[in-house]
Amino acid sequence: MTETKMKSEVADFYNGQAVFITGATGFLGKVLLEKLLRSCPGIESIYILIRAKKNKNVLERTDQLFMDQIYKKLEKTTMSKVMPINGDVSLPGLGISETDRATLTEKVSVVFHSAATVRFVDPLKHTLITNLRGTNEVINLCKEMKHLKSFLYVSTAYSHCVRREIDEIVYDIPMSPEQLLNCCEWMTDDQMEFMAPHIMENWPNPYAYSKALSENLVKKRCENMPAAIFRPSIVVSGAQEPLPGWNDNLNGPTGITAGITMGIIRSMNADKDVNADLVPVDYVVNSMIASAWDVGTNKLPLQVFNFTSGGRNPLTWGRFRELLISVGFDAPPLKALWYFCFFIIKSTRMHNFVVSILHFLPAILLDMVSTLLGKKRRFFRLYQKIDQQTSAPAYFALRQWEFKDDNVLSTIKRMTPEDRKIFRCDIADLDWATYMGDYYLGMRQYVLKDDPSTVPEALKRYKKLHYLHRGLQVVMLIGFLGIALKFFTLIAAGVSSVATSLQF
Repeated sequence: MTETKMKSEVADFYNGQAVFITGATGFLGKVLLEKLLRSCPGIESIYILIRAKKNKNVLERTDQLFMDQIYKKLEKTTMSKVMPINGDVSLPGLGISETDRATLTEKVSVVFHSAATVRFVDPLKHTLITNLRGTNEVINLCKEMKHLKSFLYVSTAYSHCVRREIDEIVYDIPMSPEQLLNCCEWMTDDQMEFMAPHIMENWPNPYAYSKALSENLVKKRCENMPAAIFRPSIVVSGAQEPLPGWNDNLNGPTGITAGITMGIIRSMNADKDVNADLVPVDYVVNSMIASAWDVGTNKLPLQVFNFTSGGRNPLTWGRFRELLISVGFDAPPLKALWYFCFFIIKSTRMHNFVVSILHFLPAILLDMVSTLLGKKRRFFRLYQKIDQQTSAPAYFALRQWEFKDDNVLSTIKRMTPEDRKIFRCDIADLDWATYMGDYYLGMRQYVLKDDPSTVPEALKRYKKLHYLHRGLQVVMLIGFLGIALKFFTLIAAGVSSVATSLQF
């Protein structure tokens, strides 16, 4: 029996409904769109907010979106349900035309708002305009919808990371979202960036802070609406859907994993005993779809769903490294630059020292060689970018939180056995050893673009890199011993000289 023929209360909720999705071109949004089309065949239409980009209009970008291999299972008649809406969450009114706005307010009954800038290093004002003001504009639109049944705002489990215990509630913060929205109107980018440390207080980055503000905004403005806040932790590659190990970006742990296996990254500032709290994107999307169903049918006041793994199926960073090593050597990247050699270091000072020796020193030497050969120097800048991208997540890799997930468990209990199969979202069912194998091979195939057929060739090349790696280690060891011997010789000479002086 196929999943579309199985009795599904969750899928039935979407029958005849029009859905509106923001962020449909992002990693999470792509999987959400695919799953809704495939597992909720009764959906009438799905409107996606999409903006013109790189000389391509919204229709061209939609066609480009559907060229991704994750949509190959879908029939053209199914994909014809998708209606692109020209707009941008960073613009007033979402940049939507009056005609499109009228269509959405008349037809849409379920809204998933997942669009956001997720970069930790983006300027505060840019982040607030996209994440906070964008959410405010989506709420304005929802309030105009005549048939709204469910509004799901996608936040992050780390929105209130200044606390160690995080329940499924919205916590108050010192500055109100209205104050920050007002600041965005009159403060320049430079002024807000100057004030950022004072504004954010203990929050580690603009992304987490903007999510805390947005949650407070949803709490205040959606009190009498069928709404919920969905908080996933670190979203990574799919476990089973749309394809095992599928991913389309180098964000978060995937970028670090790619850098490690390529021989570029040697050290990660993390605590090996801390929970990584990874959640596969298909589990996240299935839980989002079920949570929206729960909101629309349970009709409870504003709910918060903490979708995390650390409490019920923990995976530490140390175990992550062990599993990565166990699969990485069997299928190295075809274009690996060096042999796999990677450390998890808890001490930030020691991590920075190792990075200086194993990242920046070789980069300087390679840039010197490039200069002598008349080529452009690029390695030091490359490692500066890598260091910036890998340093930002260290805050989360060195700390552990206790997340309560009673609402998530309650939704799972409400689901029928059939729905638990179709919309698999119980993180306790995930086998990390199996998943990490698919995660790594998926990263290799879909992110690094290495076809599985290239594994034998990659292994031959990796063997040569192994010999070079060991040879370099021997040379460095001999050099170190030579320096040490010289050092002790000088000390011995000094001691002998002092002893001779004392004899006189």
